[in-house]
Amino acid sequence: MSLTASMVMANEKEIPTLPDQIDIPEEYLAAAKRAKDQAMNSEVMRSRVSDVMEEVKSEQWQARKNEFLSLLRADAGLDPVESDDPDSEGPSSRPLLFISSSMPEITLRNYARDLEKVGGVMVMRGMIGGLERTQPTMEFISKVLRRNPACEGPQCVMRSLDVVVDPIQFKNHGITKVPALLVEPEFDFQSYCEKGATPPGMGVPVVYGDASLRSLLEHLTMMDGGTPAKPLLARMENQNAQ
Repeated sequence: MSLTASMVMANEKEIPTLPDQIDIPEEYLAAAKRAKDQAMNSEVMRSRVSDVMEEVKSEQWQARKNEFLSLLRADAGLDPVESDDPDSEGPSSRPLLFISSSMPEITLRNYARDLEKVGGVMVMRGMIGGLERTQPTMEFISKVLRRNPACEGPQCVMRSLDVVVDPIQFKNHGITKVPALLVEPEFDFQSYCEKGATPPGMGVPVVYGDASLRSLLEHLTMMDGGTPAKPLLARMENQNAQ
């Protein structure tokens, strides 16, 4: 069934908004806001938040999360591709790019193309629409990693790039906006998948900005603690020269 734009606009005009139906006095709204603020600042609420964060940090929660993500990738045809690059074996410096589904698709696809060259990882704060809904996240990851944006279906070739959902990484590194890039030295992805994120070491710089991956890596190399970004930048430039 299809709807014309005029039909949709007409229907929207016929639906009354909440203020049209209910006249809520301003003092009631102010009282409700005060009650909400008091509840959020209460010891009980802080204790609940602390309990939730401890649960999220636990190995059991991380195991369930990664099992869920493995099923998610398999359903979307995003099974990890084995790399024949010997430099990718074992712990090594890996760029972590913090992203959001609100970023332009073309920007995300360009980042995915370049991150694949240096063994990077894309990090999302949470599932799109919450944990109850998996399909939006599956579709989002599929669009970003699809080599041919015009391809549809499970037979599309995907980039060999890890995409993880991990609010703890955002919290550990104090990420407040995206895109944000950092390089984790001695990053063991297998251990990360099994145990989750660990607190970052001292001096892990973060660079923000809607710039190319090459530019972000260049900026990192000029910051204190940015030495691990230098071989990644050289690796990317070598591949671009080929």
